[in-house]
Amino acid sequence: MNKKAVVFGATGLIGEYLVQELIKNPEYSSVVLFVRKETSFTNSKTTQIIVDFENLPAHKNEFADADVYCCLGTTIANVNHDKEAFKKVDLYYPLQIAQLAKENSANQFIVISSMGADANSKFFYNRVKGELEAKLKTLQLNSLQILHPSLLLGSRKEFRFGERISQIISPLFTPLLTGQYKKYRPIYANDVAKAMIKIALQNKKGINIHSSEDLRLIAN
Repeated sequence: MNKKAVVFGATGLIGEYLVQELIKNPEYSSVVLFVRKETSFTNSKTTQIIVDFENLPAHKNEFADADVYCCLGTTIANVNHDKEAFKKVDLYYPLQIAQLAKENSANQFIVISSMGADANSKFFYNRVKGELEAKLKTLQLNSLQILHPSLLLGSRKEFRFGERISQIISPLFTPLLTGQYKKYRPIYANDVAKAMIKIALQNKKGINIHSSEDLRLIAN
């Protein structure tokens, strides 16, 4: 095949695995990475575009007929507890990307959200993710794939204290999560990446939401 992927968040935990899987996948002949600084990815398939989100529209032609993958995300601690800075990365940027995807005839938009996303949540993180999903749904994208992974397992370049503690203790409680609670089981980031690609290759139209357990089953 001659498919094109456009990736945002290529240096994050899921994003890195995603790029590796896209490079290996014969369905994709071109993988365009929008990054803030050059990465270590070097492959005949990959093109790196160093970009500031203020001038992102200048690269709108890259979106045409592409599968647009959005893995952007940060933590409130990483932005010094600045809620607006957090929303810029987790809400405003993904919305801007999705709007460009729509305006420039992208094939589909695949985005990492979160289990518990709810625009009315008491928790800031979940509320922002819920706001993002609500606004994405109003864009009437050709194909919108929203992923709800649970706690992510994998090795990050950056240290996230809460996530690291959860990863350490997760082997103790994971066996207890059965039946209706299976969806809360931690999931490996590389499984999320594999599932993203398999979902994209299904070319489902409309709005589709994928739970963490769905992602695990799709990946394997």
